[in-house]
Amino acid sequence: MNTMLSERHELNKIALLELKKDVEETREFSSYFSKMADLLLYVNEIYDTKERTLEQLKQWNRIWYEEISQEQYAHSFGNPEFCTEKFGKEYGQIFAFLYAEMRSGFIYAIEGRLFDLVINNELFLEISNLFLSGEEHPQKIKHIVFDHMRDYSEDVFEYRIREQLDPELDFATKIVMESDLSDPDILYQYGEYISENEIDTLKFLNKLPQEEITAMAKTYVDGFHEGFIINNIDMSPKRSVIRSDLNQLSERQFVYSQKLGLHRSSIEVEYLF
Repeated sequence: MNTMLSERHELNKIALLELKKDVEETREFSSYFSKMADLLLYVNEIYDTKERTLEQLKQWNRIWYEEISQEQYAHSFGNPEFCTEKFGKEYGQIFAFLYAEMRSGFIYAIEGRLFDLVINNELFLEISNLFLSGEEHPQKIKHIVFDHMRDYSEDVFEYRIREQLDPELDFATKIVMESDLSDPDILYQYGEYISENEIDTLKFLNKLPQEEITAMAKTYVDGFHEGFIINNIDMSPKRSVIRSDLNQLSERQFVYSQKLGLHRSSIEVEYLF
C-alpha cells in the first residue's frame, strides 16, 4: 500500500509539472490552474522534506497562510466573490470550493498523511485534465467532485474516528509531551494557522508558576472524572482522552488522566487561546 501510494505521489508531481508547462491550454483559466499547481507542488515538497527545523516550519506556515490573510483575501481564489467575478458564477463557485479543498494539503503534508495528500492531488489533476482537453463543463466537474467524495468517504471518516480513539495516531500528543513548551515556535509543528494571539498566550502561560498550571490541569481532569461519578456512569471501560488544549495544561492533564487509568490517545487540537 505504501509503495503504491508513493508511486502515485511521484506521478502526481510529474503531472503537476507538466500542467505548468501546458497551462496556457486551459485558456482564460490559466491563472487559476497555474496557481493551484504551484500550491500543490509546494505542499508535496514539504511532505518530501523529512528533516524539519522549527524555523523552517515557521517559514512554511507564514508563506502558506499569508495568501488568505485579511490583507490578501479579497484577491484570493479562496474568496468565492473574487472567483465568481473573475471566472463567472458557475466556474467561480467551483474553483473557490476546489481551492479550499486543496488548502487542506498543508496539514496533510505536515502530519505526513500521504494518502490524503495523494487523493487531493488526483482530484485537482482530474479536473485540470478536463480543461486541458477542452472538455470542461460545470456539471462534469461536479460529477468528478461527487465521485471523489463518495469513493473515499469511508477511508476519510474511518481516519477521523481513529484520530479520536486510536492511541497510535499520536501526532499531536507527541508534540505536547515531547516538545520544549517554553519555545513558542513549537506551535508551528501542528500546521495550523499561528497568529500573535496564540504565541502571546503561550508566553503568558509559560510565565505562570508550575503549581498554578498543575492546579488548573487537575481541575480539568477532576471535573471530567467527577462528572462520571455524579451521573453514576461506570468509568472503567473508558481508556481514552480525546480532546485537549495546546499549552502547558495539556501535559499536566495527561499526567492526571493516566492516574485515572486513561491513556494518552491522539488528541484533537483545540486551542484554548
